[in-house]
Amino acid sequence: MGTDPDNIDMAEDRYKFSKMLDQIGVGQPEWKELTSMKSAFAFAAKVGYPLLVRPSYVLSGAAMAVVYNDTDLEDLLKKAVDVSPDYPVVMTQFLKEAEEIEIDAVCKNGQLINWAISQHVEEAGIHSGDATLVFPTPKLTQKEKEQFREVSEKITMALKVSGPVNVQYLYKNGEIKVIECNLRASRSLPFVSKVLGIDFVENIAKIFLGQSVNVDERCRREVPFFGVKSPTFSFTRLLRADPRLGVEMRSTGEVACFGRTVDNAFLKSVLSSYFKWPTRKRLLVSNVTENLARELRTLKAHGYTVYSTPDSEEHCKKHGVLKETIPFEEVEEFIAKREIDFVINFPQHPSTEKPIYYNIRRRAADYAVPLLTNERVANLLVLSLANHKGVADLDIQPHDYYHSLY
Repeated sequence: MGTDPDNIDMAEDRYKFSKMLDQIGVGQPEWKELTSMKSAFAFAAKVGYPLLVRPSYVLSGAAMAVVYNDTDLEDLLKKAVDVSPDYPVVMTQFLKEAEEIEIDAVCKNGQLINWAISQHVEEAGIHSGDATLVFPTPKLTQKEKEQFREVSEKITMALKVSGPVNVQYLYKNGEIKVIECNLRASRSLPFVSKVLGIDFVENIAKIFLGQSVNVDERCRREVPFFGVKSPTFSFTRLLRADPRLGVEMRSTGEVACFGRTVDNAFLKSVLSSYFKWPTRKRLLVSNVTENLARELRTLKAHGYTVYSTPDSEEHCKKHGVLKETIPFEEVEEFIAKREIDFVINFPQHPSTEKPIYYNIRRRAADYAVPLLTNERVANLLVLSLANHKGVADLDIQPHDYYHSLY
């Protein structure tokens, strides 16, 4: 039932899929199949680091990683080949600071019957299962959404998809580039189905059974509210695991909530997953950017107190948000006292990061102190907390209320 296994193989085999995209004229980052260490290093020298190394036939991004130098590349390639020895490993150019867009769809003989285009809060490079997902996309115009739909249907027609499909894209400077295509129901399919109020899964079953299903034009309509899906993690239960995110999935679930605005829906979803309302209005920042320190002025204006480790002291002082600097030798004990509401720490590359940053993240996990490690998510949290005085501001409504807004 559904998509032919040969076409599933074409989507799962990185080499076959990349060749197919070239043949149908769909953009993708520059790529090369791994044939030897020598060719891998030659490709790296040609396009430059970072590179994304992608084995075929893996789930949850197993053995997939972004590499930044020759040493990282050699170590990872040995691991990637072992994961899927009978199928090719493909290296692609990794685009920094790109948006990641997803389309979840139901197809019949390649034609899109149902579809929904969502957007990650995080920049590209975070596994879609770990990403904070927003639907409808707040930053795309209707014309841009139609472009994504057309590119997606070009791919699904080439693969003759009958059933579910998830396509992930990079979007930067107006260019659409494909990351990958999964011919199965993703973790985001039930989420977008609930937001739209259209039963994607029922239509998948009808297509599998050969029943009549028509294109649902409701997928083109403007959704008058937002859904936000936030990941949940089990780092507190995994001894010594590093709470950092990347292209290999770490999440163990997700929570989705609705709201009239993005920040309203976002707060509901994170409060239902890993965050707690800041009753003390105290936070600790570590290794953060000047941009984040600037945004923290909004929270200070609402009565929040900002503590910093020495590395972020200068940024926080510059923007007038620093209450006190906590020395590195005291910061773990400071977190253990649980006198702060949450911690913001931006990880560095594992090969160059100071051990104290891992200790800070790990101590937050061990003492169940909410932790944010992504700048875009932290910025959205700051905005959301500034726009809401408390839980009473969240305007909790039942599922049917939002669908009555159509």
